[in-house]
Formats: sequence, structure tokens, C-alpha cells
Amino acid sequence: MGQETNVVALAVGTSHTVIARQDGSVRVWGDPNAFSLLTIPAEATNVLDVSAGSADCLALRSDSTVVGWGDGYPGQALLPGVSNVISMAGGPSSYLLLKTDGTVARATAYGPVPVNVTNIVGVGITSEYSIALEANGRVLTWNGPSQTLTTEMPGLTNVIAVAGGESYASVALRAHSTVVGWNSYPVRSWSVVAGISNAVAVAGGRGFMALLPTAQVQSWGTQTPSIPAPVVLSANRLGTTAPSETRARL
Repeated sequence: MGQETNVVALAVGTSHTVIARQDGSVRVWGDPNAFSLLTIPAEATNVLDVSAGSADCLALRSDSTVVGWGDGYPGQALLPGVSNVISMAGGPSSYLLLKTDGTVARATAYGPVPVNVTNIVGVGITSEYSIALEANGRVLTWNGPSQTLTTEMPGLTNVIAVAGGESYASVALRAHSTVVGWNSYPVRSWSVVAGISNAVAVAGGRGFMALLPTAQVQSWGTQTPSIPAPVVLSANRLGTTAPSETRARL
């Protein structure tokens, strides 16, 4: 592909990339055999944000509705009964949708969201569990068909953003710009990511990234969430992400 301009959001899935442009249009490229994935529905207009899973995409429109297409949404365009969405987090088999009233919905049928997940300001997802950030800075997780809710973690406070990674690994950004990580579920302990003290956003996928005030991004591996690698690229702003997905809102 050639160089893309006027991009306001992007997401990278397992074998594809989706972008939203400044004019609200969407473009997808990747596996040429994934016809349902590469065929963008006509309803994907006025798009503000995008999310990518294993072989599907979601697009958040300016009217707070969501359009889905690909393997997980065969023949679908506008997701029925979905409205008032302000952000999304995508994983290999599921998406979380954060709504204006602070509640969370799923865009797939992988079990319900626990009823006491309310007053939420951020979401993340891995292949093993879901993450919700409460307005008070507390992190909640749940997983499996029973959707058992767990309150995170002793001593972890003042969280302002969360990001799910691969399998059990996740990270959280705290208000004083430090990043913490964990690699288990249920989460029994967490540790500070060494070498990062001034992050402004975090993102996750098969590894993790932290956006610095210099518009540079520092990355490190999923399996070693406390050992960052050198700064490897530049960006403007990153969003929360999940195992098959790396997202950015610019």
C-alpha cells in the first residue's frame, strides 16, 4: 500500500489493518483471502475510531453506534441494540464497548458483563479475561462463562488507563505517569515497569507500548512486562488494546 494521510485512528489485528480517516471513511487491508473482512459495509461512515480482532473489525461512528464486519459479524453492519458507545477494546474473540453512562457491553455473545461493572471510564481485554477501570482509579477483572468479578489489586490505586496484552499479561497507567504490569489471573501481585516514569498512555498486544511526552513510544515484551526495550518509534496518541490488536488514535 502507499502512504496514508489524514488518518485519525488505526488498529492492527491478527492479519489485517484498519484505519479511519479524517473524513470519516474507513480502509482495511491484509489477508487477500478474507473477503468478508476486506469488504467494508456501506454503513461504515462518519467513523471516529476503529478496533480489530482476529478476523473482524468494529468502527465507532459519530452518532455513538457501532458497525461490525468480518468473520465474527457475517452479514452484519450496524450492531443491533448498540448505542451510546464512546470507546472500544478488541481481542481475539470478543470486544468490550464502553458506553456514555459508564456501563460496559460486549459486541459478541461471549458471556455477559457482570452487573456491578458500573461507573467505568476505560476498558481492556486479553484472550483470558476482561478489564474495566472505574472512575475512582480501581481496576476490575472478570473471565470465563461464569463472568466472576474480581477487584484488583491490593495497593494499586490512581489508575487512569488499562491495556490488555497476550494471554494473562496486562498493564495499567497510574496518575503519576508510572506503569505497572502483571501476568496472571486471578491477579495476586503487580510490579512497576522499570525505566518508565513519564508515560501519558499505554497500549498492548503481543507486547506493550508506552507513549512518552516526547511523542516517542517505548516497547517491551508481553512475557516480561517489567523489562522495557529501547524506544523504537514515534506516535501522537495510543489507545487501549488487546491480544490481537494494536490501536492508535491520532
